[in-house]
Amino acid sequence: MPENSHRSFVGDAIWHQVVGNLGNTLQAKRCAVCPYSLGARIITVAAEYHPGLDPYPQAAFELASIPSLARVLPTSTPIIFHQGDGVEFQVAVGTFFNDQPNSLLLLQFHKDTDFHWIITSNLRHFFQGLIEQVGISIGYALHWTDSYQASQQLQQVREKEALDYALLQNTFAQVETKSRLKGDYLAMISHEMRTPLNGVIGFLKLILEGAITDTEEQYELIQESYDSGIHLLNIVNDVLDIAKIESGKMDIELSPVSLVQVLTAVESFIRIQTQQKKLSYSFICPDRIDTVIIWGNYQRLLQVLLNITGNAIKFTNNGGITIEIEKIDTPLYLSNQKLPGLVKIRVADTGLGVPLEKQVHLFQPYSQINCIDSSHSRGTGLGLLISQNLLKLMGGSINFFSKGEGFGSTVTFTVPYISWDGGDYSVTEIEK
Repeated sequence: MPENSHRSFVGDAIWHQVVGNLGNTLQAKRCAVCPYSLGARIITVAAEYHPGLDPYPQAAFELASIPSLARVLPTSTPIIFHQGDGVEFQVAVGTFFNDQPNSLLLLQFHKDTDFHWIITSNLRHFFQGLIEQVGISIGYALHWTDSYQASQQLQQVREKEALDYALLQNTFAQVETKSRLKGDYLAMISHEMRTPLNGVIGFLKLILEGAITDTEEQYELIQESYDSGIHLLNIVNDVLDIAKIESGKMDIELSPVSLVQVLTAVESFIRIQTQQKKLSYSFICPDRIDTVIIWGNYQRLLQVLLNITGNAIKFTNNGGITIEIEKIDTPLYLSNQKLPGLVKIRVADTGLGVPLEKQVHLFQPYSQINCIDSSHSRGTGLGLLISQNLLKLMGGSINFFSKGEGFGSTVTFTVPYISWDGGDYSVTEIEK
């Protein structure tokens, strides 16, 4: 139960117990209690004893409009209302605790009941003693309620401090882990860059020094140097891309792109790569694939597909890869533009797969280094993370699935299309 609710519940119980006990003891027709503290201008009925009667219609009293009430509050002496006071109650008396007022009691008696004994007879001492006990009981009860609330608030503060400390420790641990992973990653990148760079320097040195005179061998060394240079360029591009992503400065320009043009460029790449590893590859495409126009960025979309197919080939030793195209007729909104649907591209391989416990790290920066068999790794390991962010900028998404190590992998991603059947295409602007 929330603290305010608990305090309200306890307070209500106190006031109802006061009017119930006092009303029964005095055999009153009606008994009401109004909490009061010094300086209050309006008092409100907190609880009422009225067996067989409707609640008193007036729930609050403005002290300035009823002088009799203002007079009774500074003392514990009861007063009797007169008919002209505008109050149906007949008796009012204040209660105190440690010389401080804490409530006003209002009493109404049954017809023909003589209630003047409260102030005139010897029984008035009994009444005053009863009222004193009521004031003390209210004071202790409210004091306990305040103490309980204070202790609960203190407990909440301590719990919050403990939670904040735990969160702080967790944050420090995450920062430390990320820093360590980043350090390991930079060491790996340094090795990845140094290896092909040493190869380029070594190959060119052999040619420059005349150690290799055969033209065919020279050509092979130059080709190796070129391949190493391309590999270095890819590493640099990945590092620059991830730096832009982490700083939030990655931005791309979107325009109509022919899907078949992208797939043709990818097919040229995977044909050579799969032939070198004696792997098979296949495309599964819907009818009229040559008319599909994507809303994206040609270079970045090609980069995504080359990353994904490159990984599929890299980690597949037997079997092959399959690229499947599917149409999803689900309209979507990108910025202030309405697009008719999505193209889903699925790249499946029969390769090494990824253990289930490591798949969660595939899209986290600097974590890929521990996710795959390093003996098969050549590159930055940032392809999936970069692809995820590029696709997000193009209004798409990416998912990875593998049943586990040795069961192959499937990467599925989506990008919006603006035309599927070769008709006129345009991007619908949404009015703001």
